[in-house]
Amino acid sequence: MARREKTLVCVLAETRAHQLTWEKFKSNVIEPLNADLAVCISVPKKYDLGNPFWQSSKYQWAAPDYGDFGDGFDEVQAQLVKDRENGKAPHWRELLTVKDQWLGGIKGPGQHPGSGGLLIYFRWFLLNNLLRDGLLERYDRFVVTRSDFFWPCPHPPMELLDPHFIWVPDGEGYGGITDRHAVLSRDNIQTYLDIIEPVLKEPGVLAREMRFRTDWNLEKFIKFSLMRRDGDALLKFFPYCMYAVRGLFGKTRWSKGHWDWRRGYFIKYDQEFMTATALSKIMAGPDSWFDLALGSGNLQFNAYISGPQGRCIVAGSSDEDVCLVDRNGDSGHLYSGSSSFPSDQRVLRDDLTFLPASDGAVLLKSNIDGRFYFQNPDGTISKDATKKSGFIFSPRYFT
Repeated sequence: MARREKTLVCVLAETRAHQLTWEKFKSNVIEPLNADLAVCISVPKKYDLGNPFWQSSKYQWAAPDYGDFGDGFDEVQAQLVKDRENGKAPHWRELLTVKDQWLGGIKGPGQHPGSGGLLIYFRWFLLNNLLRDGLLERYDRFVVTRSDFFWPCPHPPMELLDPHFIWVPDGEGYGGITDRHAVLSRDNIQTYLDIIEPVLKEPGVLAREMRFRTDWNLEKFIKFSLMRRDGDALLKFFPYCMYAVRGLFGKTRWSKGHWDWRRGYFIKYDQEFMTATALSKIMAGPDSWFDLALGSGNLQFNAYISGPQGRCIVAGSSDEDVCLVDRNGDSGHLYSGSSSFPSDQRVLRDDLTFLPASDGAVLLKSNIDGRFYFQNPDGTISKDATKKSGFIFSPRYFT
C-alpha cells in the first residue's frame, strides 16, 4: 500500500477572523487533507494566544511585529548578503520608485499602499523556518493560505493536484496570479516562496527589469518572479472554493468588502464569493472533486462545461434546477430541467458561443438574442446586455 502524502497547511502573516472561519477551516481543509497546521505570523503585544489557529497549530513561528517591514527586509538582507562590497549592502529601497503597490508595508519616500512587502517578507520567513526545522524532508505537500478564508467547499484532494506543479485558485489574479492561496510540493516550494532574494541581492537589476510598467502589485510580482526562474510553466489552476471575510470590527489592510446582512460578516471580494458559492452548490464532500475532475455524471451540476477544451462551473437558475452546458470547440448548448429528470428529458434553452476572455477564461454568449450569461451574487444565472465581463470561469481546471 502506497504511503499517503503528508501535508502541512501554513497560515501566513496573521490569524484574522477566526471566530468566523475556524470551524469550516478545520472541517474543509485540515481534516480532509489529514494535515498538520503551522502558523507563520506576526504576534503583536495584545495577540490572542487562545485563538484556535494558534492553539491547534503544530508549529508556531512568530515574526517581530515590525512597524516598518523595511526593518525586516534589512534583517533578511544581513543574512543573505554576506560578502558586502566595501562593507555596504545593495540599496534595495530604490525599488520603492518602481510603482505601484507591490512593496506595501515598507515606510519611506515613495512608500506603497497595501501589504505586498509584508507578504513578500512572510514568504521568506516561512521558507526559512521550514528549512531550519527540516520540514521539507518531513512533509510532501505544503498549503500556503490565510486565516480569513471562509470555506463553503472542501479543499481539493492532493491526489488531484500533481506535485510537479504549483497549484493556485483560478481568480483574483489582477494581472498576475493570486497571492492568497497556493498548493506546493517540496520540489517547487522554494521557487514559489523565495521571491525576496532578488529584491535584496540585486535591486538594480530588478529595477531595470521592472521599469516596463508602473502598476505593479503583489500578484504581478509573484508571477513575474516565477517567470524569471521559468517557474511560470509550473502553474496550474483549480476553481476558487473559498472567499475572504471580515467581522464587523475586523481590521483590514486593503479591501473593506461589503456587509452581508444574512451571513453577518463582510465579504471582501465579490468574485471570490460568487465562484465559491456556485461551486458549493454541487459539492457534497471531498469526493465530489473527483467527480468534477474526472467528468463523472454523479454530480447534480448547476452548470457544467465539458469537452476537448476543458470544463468550467457556473451557477444554475435555482437549487432545484440543473443546467448542463455541452461544448464543442467554440459552440455549445444550454439545457435545463429538474434534477430528477434524466439527461434526455432536459430542455434546450439556448445556443451558445464561447468567447475567449482574459487568462484563458471564456464568456458565454447567447446565439439567440446576442446577450451574455452572467452569474449573480446569489448564484443565479441572468443575461445582461450592458456588461462585457462577469460570469467568466476558466476551462483550465485540472488540465
